[in-house]
Amino acid sequence: MTINLAAAARIVPLTALMLGACVSQSAYDQVQAQNQQLQGQLSQSQAEQKFVETGDMLFPEGGFQLSQPGQTELANNIAPKLRGL
Repeated sequence: MTINLAAAARIVPLTALMLGACVSQSAYDQVQAQNQQLQGQLSQSQAEQKFVETGDMLFPEGGFQLSQPGQTELANNIAPKLRGL
């Protein structure tokens, strides 16, 4: 079995060109816009998830009033995070 190198040299670039043109520009732009939208939603979700505090740290067991460590945590860590949202 012999391979015609001249024919292969013509077919390989043609095949690459055909495969590279499989997606239209409008489809590419649509997917890119959707990707940017999803990245924005992800960034917003990540910012919201950064603010998670456990109730045990803020409130005493069985109580509803802030404990002294809870008040300190609220003043030093939680309030500044809320201001940034």
